[in-house]
Amino acid sequence: MPDVVSSRDFEDSDDIQILGEVGPMECQFCSISLQKLSTEKRQTHYERHLTEMEKETGGSSSRLSSKKLSTKLKPIFEQQKPGDPAPDKENIFWFPAQSTPVPYNFTPGLIPVLRRALIKTHAKGQTMRAVLCHSGTTHVATERWDIGWGCGYRNFLMACTALMNQQFQPMYFPLLDDSKKPPGVRNLQYWIEDAWADGFDREGASQLKHKLIGTKKWIGAAELYVAFTYRGLPAKLVDFPGSERGSAAVTQWVINYFTPKDAARPSDAFNVLKGANPIVISDRMPLILQHAGHSRTIIGYELNKKGDPNLLVFDPSYRPSKELRRAALAAHSPHSDTSTGENKGSSVLSRLFHPLQTIHRKRRKSSGGSNVERDTKRVRTGLPGHPNDEVIIIDDDDEDQPSKGNNEAPKKSDPLLEDMDPGKVLNLFRVNQNKLGKHDRYQILYFPLDPPLEENERWARRIVTSERVV
Repeated sequence: MPDVVSSRDFEDSDDIQILGEVGPMECQFCSISLQKLSTEKRQTHYERHLTEMEKETGGSSSRLSSKKLSTKLKPIFEQQKPGDPAPDKENIFWFPAQSTPVPYNFTPGLIPVLRRALIKTHAKGQTMRAVLCHSGTTHVATERWDIGWGCGYRNFLMACTALMNQQFQPMYFPLLDDSKKPPGVRNLQYWIEDAWADGFDREGASQLKHKLIGTKKWIGAAELYVAFTYRGLPAKLVDFPGSERGSAAVTQWVINYFTPKDAARPSDAFNVLKGANPIVISDRMPLILQHAGHSRTIIGYELNKKGDPNLLVFDPSYRPSKELRRAALAAHSPHSDTSTGENKGSSVLSRLFHPLQTIHRKRRKSSGGSNVERDTKRVRTGLPGHPNDEVIIIDDDDEDQPSKGNNEAPKKSDPLLEDMDPGKVLNLFRVNQNKLGKHDRYQILYFPLDPPLEENERWARRIVTSERVV
């Protein structure tokens, strides 16, 4: 009979503490172990790093070199002032369907940017295949006030940006769109405590001493499972205990999740399109990956030229550099230029990855010419036959499009964009097998896009259980 294991059983291993306030942790700046330090000392340790960064940047030019910006993600607290924000600023949330300004630590449009980068690396023979999650998934960075403990909350917000933007289960929206307590870092603490008060996850509540609101306690995938299922939104946990397969089991599970099954065999025409364009944006929801001391959002995977897999992740600990965010925002809200008929967002992306080609094109225009133990109640392996398994996107690189008449002089391209190349952009989001292998146990939270839970189904999930992949 298949095992239904408690998520807490997995977490209580001596080798790993998936959830809770105290557990193995590495500094996100210098990678030293902070496990034996109290919460206050951990905060002090991080504050030292922040002070050093402020001293380093204080006397330098406000314009950083484009080469430096293009090769790494800028530390997210570099330009922020110390001090905790007001409570309303601790609950900032935004999702792509909104017309309000994008908050500074939210970056929509990265999925299309990554798709363009993958198309370029595929053309160079560096990428065999890649699948990305729902295009509405938005990167959300932690801020100064939640450094060291906010990753779980920010991953929650990233998941909400996709869940509230997808159309396959439109009734998810009202489950999350709480007029009094909409998604937010502090509001999530209220959501979880409300669930505890109604009898959900008594074990987790005990571990966190029945107090979360207003604290800096870490939360993990199990707490997020509680928050979502308590509100009637189906979510599932998968545990990967230490085994000989190690991180390979995680990677294979992720590939299976994002890859449609043979049970939903597509038409010949669909196969032709799929073979012609192996870079795919799917309708899959992102995944939340938890390991010792940190969690990240998985947004897809890539197979390199050797067939080795890379996970593609949004890490809440860092914020995209200035020029990368500019390109992402352009991809999120492209506006047609009526004088040229070009898509402005596509133009920015083109300059980002192929500045010289863009310059030449403008000149031409100017001249006029696995083994799985599963919960027996709801078995689901990769959602075979799911109607939103995959969306084939035809390459629409604007350099391949015929130009329309335009007598404009060529515009000078932004020097911050010229030095970036697709490989460097992708490296900001890649996690290869070696990096993933630094931890031997993991937990994943995923969203099967099943209908909202009935009351009896919701109540049945008050005890946190998980599937175990061995």
